[in-house]
Amino acid sequence: MHDAVASGCPPCDFAVSSLFLHHLDDATATALVRSMAAASSQGIVVSDLVRSPIGLALAVAGTRLLSGSRVARIDGPLSVRAARTPAEYRRLLDAAGLGNATIGRIWPERVLATWRKPPAEVRTATAEASHARSP
Repeated sequence: MHDAVASGCPPCDFAVSSLFLHHLDDATATALVRSMAAASSQGIVVSDLVRSPIGLALAVAGTRLLSGSRVARIDGPLSVRAARTPAEYRRLLDAAGLGNATIGRIWPERVLATWRKPPAEVRTATAEASHARSP
């Protein structure tokens, strides 16, 4: 098992977090996003739930209509309640040092955030990764 917050994310081109940050408190989520940005040579992508009345209604209705799982019926609404608003995701990304990240809402009640490393940092990260792979 790998703890990306405690020991950092492994090197990658893009780091992706899908439907995960809502499980973490703000400090841990910020540390994870910071680790993702440091590990990636190109950038990061975050897709997660948005906390909203519509999102909660969709989670309640969707888990009742589409799932026979008692766990899903409990976890779905809990996850929406634990999610962040787009403004809260913006503050989290800013706190992680990614103030130039783009954040948008996507259907159904999700947020999509992307961040690209500045060109000079991309060149440096790519050169370091190539050097590390050379025999």
